[in-house]
Amino acid sequence: MIRWMIISCMGLMLAMPQQVQSAEISLGAGGVAMSSEYRGVSAQAYPMPLVSWDDERFYVKGLGAGLYLWKSAACKLSGGLEYLPAHFRPHDSDNAAMKRLDKRYSSMLAFAAWEYSSKDWGSLRIKIAADVLDNSGGFLADISYSKPIEFRPVVLAPAVGVRWTSSEYNDYYYGVSTGESQKSGLAAYEADGGFSPFANVRVDVALSPHWGLYAIASAMLLSEEIRDSSMVDEDVRFGIGGGISYTF
Repeated sequence: MIRWMIISCMGLMLAMPQQVQSAEISLGAGGVAMSSEYRGVSAQAYPMPLVSWDDERFYVKGLGAGLYLWKSAACKLSGGLEYLPAHFRPHDSDNAAMKRLDKRYSSMLAFAAWEYSSKDWGSLRIKIAADVLDNSGGFLADISYSKPIEFRPVVLAPAVGVRWTSSEYNDYYYGVSTGESQKSGLAAYEADGGFSPFANVRVDVALSPHWGLYAIASAMLLSEEIRDSSMVDEDVRFGIGGGISYTF
């Protein structure tokens, strides 16, 4: 799925040659490692190709792509699609009971986002998203604040925020049905919606006008509604990543 999205995004860029001169385009490669809250599942690492495009109307960033619906010097309103990598594969767990559960699949989100940015005050971002493949049929909402700190050629960007996930989302990824409980021996569980605070920090290092390095670390304290699941044995999800990029 990630490979398909990257190829699609590159195709979109090649299809819009008239915008190349005004767009900021970056290509690169890196990787990410994430801990897992699921019982018996070890941290996993993935390669992460970087494709970034940003112009006055359209952008590709990370695992998503969108259109600017309204844009000013300080504010942006956008909408688009974003890959949701959340998943559970029973064979990834070394816990015998977890191996008897059903798979939980990754999905695609449709989102709307609003961002206010000020050089003096930092950036405030609000994003609301819905599962459009209906794997969970759930909703997510994030609110976050970031204030970059510059020590040229290094830019440090800490951020804090909170994520709300709906009962449908939590129940799909962390609920245990009666049937699964009978098969596995895990306690049946039906999850409600909840709030998960998070913090992350990104470091960008400019090696030249075009080449740069980046690194990011993140931590999310999972909501009580997630932590109470019999599938979960970790309270905090950690992530680290980094790579190199070239900006045209």
